[in-house]
Amino acid sequence: TTDFSIKELTLHLQTGEIFDISQIFDELSLHDNIFTPCMSGSILIVDSNDIGEKLRFDGIHITKLRVKIDKAAEEIEELQYYKEFVIYNMTHKENVNLTAQRYILHFCSEEFIYSCQIKITQHFQAIYSEIVKKILSDYLLVPSSNPKNGKSWIGYIHPTEKEFYGDIPLSTPFDAINWVCNRSITPEDRIPDYLFYQTHHSGYTFNSVKRLMEQEVMF
Repeated sequence: TTDFSIKELTLHLQTGEIFDISQIFDELSLHDNIFTPCMSGSILIVDSNDIGEKLRFDGIHITKLRVKIDKAAEEIEELQYYKEFVIYNMTHKENVNLTAQRYILHFCSEEFIYSCQIKITQHFQAIYSEIVKKILSDYLLVPSSNPKNGKSWIGYIHPTEKEFYGDIPLSTPFDAINWVCNRSITPEDRIPDYLFYQTHHSGYTFNSVKRLMEQEVMF
């Protein structure tokens, strides 16, 4: 933990209020892996300014968490972490003393929240990888290039072989992409091993396990 430093850790309320919580958090956990569609995490806060009382979880008043982490001594772009999340829950709330309370805020990429709120009913005629791109851009409004402001973006989409002609079952965008993953085949080896996931540096990625294993290690 001494190799890295928090450059920004702020809560952004829909009212326009911004709270710097870099000095009042006890623990920050960031999660991404190839078996979940988007990034997530949690943060443990000891709050004596009643910030938690201003947070609402009604699906309308959205609170965002902006995280920026960098090397403490030097700047290495590949190791920089800058991401904006949506706070979706508060748990383990308890009083520490008469003036402070402790709680955990849970957050995830904002596309997960949008995915839970809409359903796809559409006819497609395209290869499976193009369908993934279309769902991300049309339904979740994810840009195709990195916006450099902590927002999500569409990263590498590995082409598939077979074309799909038909209707996607009534499902959320992320469920629809998972449905596509289960039916996608690599054009090189005809292997059904596609995964859909999000990381900080690669964005939303649709790739085969075989191709992942062939990539060089970054660090």
